[in-house]
Amino acid sequence: MIMKKYINCRQKNQQGFTLLELMITMIVLGILVSLAVPSYQRTMTQGRLTKAADSLKGAISFARSEAIIRGMPTDLRSGTPKLKANGTADLDGDGEIQFDAGGNWVNGWAVTYVDAGGKTRVIKVFEGLDRLTITNIADISFLESGRRNDLVGNGPVFNLRICDSGGLGRELTVNVSGGVRVAQIETACAP
Repeated sequence: MIMKKYINCRQKNQQGFTLLELMITMIVLGILVSLAVPSYQRTMTQGRLTKAADSLKGAISFARSEAIIRGMPTDLRSGTPKLKANGTADLDGDGEIQFDAGGNWVNGWAVTYVDAGGKTRVIKVFEGLDRLTITNIADISFLESGRRNDLVGNGPVFNLRICDSGGLGRELTVNVSGGVRVAQIETACAP
């Protein structure tokens, strides 16, 4: 009876947690956070890779469809084009379009065509990728039929790899008809 009275009295006076209970809670919380952070970082990286692959796949499909719609060849060029105020590309002395950081897909890409007057026009510019690497391949060209026109430089089927510094990545396979397939690379992705 006395023991029961002592326990009830102690429960009534207790207003919070003991230091030991708080320490155990903090240790458990620390373990849970240490397990969740790497998984969260991997999820964020996978999301960035998926976004980049979708953007590049969309740009390839856009360049192909523009060739068909316009009835003239189009190119998907790596780098960011220098544009004049009227939207035409800034050309150098031999009539070639000038690109900032040309040849580097990480800095962006653009869909271009040559108009009836022989001027290179930019249809659309795509933003570059942050903290990702893309293999450097030749520009991708499409005929007015929608088929690729870069077979000599790239071959009938070629692969673009988008990699992050941790070895994760995506691989885009582009066939001769311009179809694009995306596959996930789990380990050892290197451009």
